[in-house]
Amino acid sequence: MTPSRDTRVNLRDHPVSRLAAALLIAFVGLYVYSLGKIDAEQFALGVDTITVKDSRGGQRVNASTIAEIRTFTEAVQSGAIKRLPYVLWLGNSQLHAINQYSAGEHLGPYWLAELGTCKGCSDIIGVSLASANLQEQFVLASSFHEKVPVSLVIVKLVFQNWREDGLRSEFEPVLTPALRSTLEATDAGRSVLQQWDDTKKATSGGTESAGLHGFVQQRLEDFLVDRLGQVIPLWADRTDMRNRLHTDLWHVRNAMLGIKPGTVRKAIRPRYLRNLQALDGILADFGKAGIPAITYIAPIRHDIAMPYDPSEYAAWKAEISAMAERYKIRHLDLDRVVPAELWGTYTSGTRAEVDYMHFRGAGPRILAERLVPEVESLLTATPAANSKK
Repeated sequence: MTPSRDTRVNLRDHPVSRLAAALLIAFVGLYVYSLGKIDAEQFALGVDTITVKDSRGGQRVNASTIAEIRTFTEAVQSGAIKRLPYVLWLGNSQLHAINQYSAGEHLGPYWLAELGTCKGCSDIIGVSLASANLQEQFVLASSFHEKVPVSLVIVKLVFQNWREDGLRSEFEPVLTPALRSTLEATDAGRSVLQQWDDTKKATSGGTESAGLHGFVQQRLEDFLVDRLGQVIPLWADRTDMRNRLHTDLWHVRNAMLGIKPGTVRKAIRPRYLRNLQALDGILADFGKAGIPAITYIAPIRHDIAMPYDPSEYAAWKAEISAMAERYKIRHLDLDRVVPAELWGTYTSGTRAEVDYMHFRGAGPRILAERLVPEVESLLTATPAANSKK
C-alpha cells in the first residue's frame, strides 16, 4: 500500500546539513583569507621604504625590534660585544628605515659613528621601534640603562607619535621584576605600568592564558593551545589573521573617512600629556645619573603642507624647548634639515602618496652631520661618562 504522503527526509533542508554547509563555507573563507600574511612593521613603512639592518666594523649599530634590542643588551652583558660606553639614540622608524633604499646606503647611527672623531671613547647604538611613542622609549631607555653603560642619550621627537599611547604587547618580556621596581620609583614609570597592567587585565595579557599565571592550569592550557595549533593550521595562524583583519579595517576606515598621509591629525590631549611625562622621565633619570642628553625635533618635509595643526605643532615645540631649558640639555630643531628632494613616496595598495616620515639615503648622513659636533662636545666634556658602570 502506498503511503499517503512522502516521509523521506530532504537532506538539503535538514538543519544539520545547512549548518555543516555553512561551517564548510566559513572554513574555506577563513583559509583563503589566512593566505595573505601581513608584516606589521613593513605595513607601517609602506612598500617604498625598507628596514635596514646596519653594521659598522662587523657590529650592528641599530636594533629595531624588541627581540633585537634584548639580543644586543644580553650580548653586551655576556661580553660577546665589547663593553664600551654607548651613545643611546632613541627614535622611531626614521632611525632604521630608508625610502627607495640602494645598496651601500647607511642609517643615522652609522654616520654618527663614522663621521665622529671621538674614536674609541664611545660607541653608537640606535634603538627604535616603528611608530614608537615616548612611553615606549622611556621603558626602552630604562631597560637599556640597566644593562649597558651609557655615555650620552639622544632622543628623537616626532609630533605624530605623541598621538600613540601605551606599550605594545611585545614589551611583556622587557618588564622584568627588576625593571618594574625601577619604573615604580618615578611618577612617569608608575603611570606607564598602571596603564600596562590595566590593559592586561582588560585583554587577558600578552598570552591567552596570562590570567592563569602561577596556576597549574596555565601550563595545561598552553599545552592544549600549542597542540591545537599543530593539528589545525588556521588556529596557529590566528595572530596573522588578526593582523590582516586590523589592516583591512584600517584601509576601510581611511577610505570611508578620506584619510590620507597628508590629512591633519589633531593632538589627543590625554595621550600627549602621558608622552610629555615620559619624556620628563627619560631626562630626569639620565640627568640624575650624570649622563648628558640631546633632544631634537625630527626632520619633516616642508615642500607641501604638513599633516599637523600649525598652532598645536608650534605649541609642542615650545613645550619641548622649555623642558630642555629646565633640564639644561642640548635641544635642536632639525625639522627642516633634510631638503625636499630627499623625501620619498609612500605606496598604499595601488595609490602613491607622499611620505612624511622617511627620507632617501643621503638624508641620514645630513642628520648625523648636524648631530656630530653636539655629541662630541658633550662626550669630551664628560670623558668616559659611565664607562666604569
